[in-house]
Amino acid sequence: MTRILSIVSLLLSLAALCLAMAAYRGADKRAAAAVGAREEAMVNHLKPRLDRLYRDFGTNLSPAQRDPRTLEDLLAPLLQSLEPIATRPTPAEVGPNPKK
Repeated sequence: MTRILSIVSLLLSLAALCLAMAAYRGADKRAAAAVGAREEAMVNHLKPRLDRLYRDFGTNLSPAQRDPRTLEDLLAPLLQSLEPIATRPTPAEVGPNPKK
């Protein structure tokens, strides 16, 4: 009787191991698909708002014209328009004011 229980428990353990391996193998694909779907939903939600923002900034790169698929594509014009502000030298870098 003990031998039968040992064999049954071994078979159940092997079946559980196979099931865990199959679930682990597909986990990366399911996670990537879920992240991609969430990013697409965020892009579709933010596209009208950023379109209005880009119009207010006076740029002609609205999201509706470019049809972005990722957040990086959606925010690229905003980051490009803010880049000159970020690269402007600070007063400490420029030096003393010569008019004083």
